[in-house]
Amino acid sequence: MPKRPEDKSTQVYLPTLPAHVLENPPEGWTGPTGRLDPSVLGPWLDALGEDTGRAYYLCGPEPYLDAMSALLGDVGVPRERIIIEEFTAAGAPIEAEAEDA
Repeated sequence: MPKRPEDKSTQVYLPTLPAHVLENPPEGWTGPTGRLDPSVLGPWLDALGEDTGRAYYLCGPEPYLDAMSALLGDVGVPRERIIIEEFTAAGAPIEAEAEDA
């Protein structure tokens, strides 16, 4: 299901299940609502079966990375198995190295 720009959702890709948590669900929505939290994420991870050292990859803006890293920690994922890729939004200033005079 493609994500529409007006959707306020977080999509989590699991090996067998793309799952959505909608902040403002449409009428008839039966999935989880609000924000992704341990009560929603925990059962999804449990459904994957025994965790034999899987890695958790995150990519996004800093507030998202901070929140998701904390959430994964809350459900027992060791920090060393959370791999983070940061990016800067288009148009954000890039710090340049000072040139020697």
